[in-house]
Amino acid sequence: MKMITTTIRPIFVAAIFGCLTSFAVAGPGVGSWKTARQTSDFSAMKPENHVVYVCNMCETISNVPVKSKEHAMEMCKDGAMMTCPSCKKTSKTVVKTPHGNVTFEDEKGKECGFMAMAADNR
Repeated sequence: MKMITTTIRPIFVAAIFGCLTSFAVAGPGVGSWKTARQTSDFSAMKPENHVVYVCNMCETISNVPVKSKEHAMEMCKDGAMMTCPSCKKTSKTVVKTPHGNVTFEDEKGKECGFMAMAADNR
């Protein structure tokens, strides 16, 4: 009987630990950032906004300072190059019409990152 309890106890503790750690989420919670996927989102950016570049290649989030409204519009200009501050890989900005959807693509044409604004910017 003692052998069964010494076997079950670690399994039970591991199950409880697994349940508790499943609540730990990487990154901000739901509703804490708004992705900038259209040119209208970039035109609404101001120098005091907290803007981040999310790189899918190296899986990092980097703060990108918005220097001016013109600088924000340069980031979403078709053909502009964006360099990840962490992995130093470049992506090309592609604006798809008619809605002005902005994507950051690698040399193969695959989306490799996006911009987002923190919740306190809204």
